[in-house]
Amino acid sequence: MVSLNSRIGIIGAGTSGVYLAILLIKQGFQVTLFEKAPNPRTDGCGILIVQAGMEALHRGNHQVTQKIINSGDAVKVF
Repeated sequence: MVSLNSRIGIIGAGTSGVYLAILLIKQGFQVTLFEKAPNPRTDGCGILIVQAGMEALHRGNHQVTQKIINSGDAVKVF
């Protein structure tokens, strides 16, 4: 069991890092988010979320997971 007094560091302020930080802060943890880029990116990029990532997001907030599914396309292997 992790104590709420534990300090948690997350490396990378990408989509997953920021979302994880938000979930942990809402649960009462002290979180520091580290990012090497001096400014947020403004250019578009594709996002691939593997099954384990989707399952983790679903446990955190199933409504967010559904929005991701509705907004994206499933990766198909040919």
